[in-house]
Amino acid sequence: MAIIREKVIQVVRYSEAHRALWNSFNQQAINGLFLFDRNYLEYHQDRFQDHSLLFFQAEELICIFPMNEAADVAFSHQGLTFGGLIIGLRVKIHTYLQAFEALLNYLQKGGFKKLIYKPIPFIFQQPLALEDQYAFYRYGFVLKNRSLSSCIDLSLPLHYTKGRKWSLSKARQSNLSVTESQDFNTFMEMVKQILQTKYAVQPTHTATEIRDLAEKFPQNIKLLVVYHQQELIGGTIIYLSQQVVHLQYIATTVTGKSMHALDIIMHHLIQTYRSEKKYINFGISPGEDVFGLNTGLIQNKESFGSRSLPHDIYELTL
Repeated sequence: MAIIREKVIQVVRYSEAHRALWNSFNQQAINGLFLFDRNYLEYHQDRFQDHSLLFFQAEELICIFPMNEAADVAFSHQGLTFGGLIIGLRVKIHTYLQAFEALLNYLQKGGFKKLIYKPIPFIFQQPLALEDQYAFYRYGFVLKNRSLSSCIDLSLPLHYTKGRKWSLSKARQSNLSVTESQDFNTFMEMVKQILQTKYAVQPTHTATEIRDLAEKFPQNIKLLVVYHQQELIGGTIIYLSQQVVHLQYIATTVTGKSMHALDIIMHHLIQTYRSEKKYINFGISPGEDVFGLNTGLIQNKESFGSRSLPHDIYELTL
């Protein structure tokens, strides 16, 4: 590895004593998100062995790295959809590469055999912080997995398909409306049943976990639902960051599907946030084709006018 001659960077493992410093840094970082706040990151601390890192240069905190370990593998945290090196405002490319090299040296000395890294998609970054893409090339990372995430650019004119326009019209005729709710138990039970029936998997969050997170981050996590005659027939839990509305969960009952409840929800989100945010992100469409893509699901998302962007996972053998 090429060594860049700068002030020495010290890598320190996170401990509870760093909580306030970590959270304060994350709030001011170029690519910080509420997902990296310790109050979010630790909701599932019983499932992962945390090994997060802080990077100091001349006693100044310049980077943090949400990380967990499993056996001899280091992960940019498995409890997060994405993560990576979170950098301060004054970190330029030479310092960034020195920090990245310090990370790799730390892992090698610690006996880790691999690093699995999930970079933050560019839509969640304002301003852009894509230095890790260059670091992957420089240090020999390989692309381990590429999924497709679906995203609507709210700055562009809407492009619903003809079928989507028809189903939205039907939903309006049923006088359905969207409202914010705190009924996480009912909604997450709906999500649980759908995931078990369709994919034989459990939701990432329990109802208690997602409700507690929403209480800790009320400006970032919201549940929107549709009722029909006092029956909850559909809804979505959204994660709000600086420029993205991310659909963390979306579900409907049989009744809600027949009444096109999700069409009303999506149209509501687009109309509500198009002047406040830049993107609506549906997330990936995992499926059973040879590359793990659910073509039917992604086509459904495309009917609202979404386009695809890559969601990557990289690997380095240390």
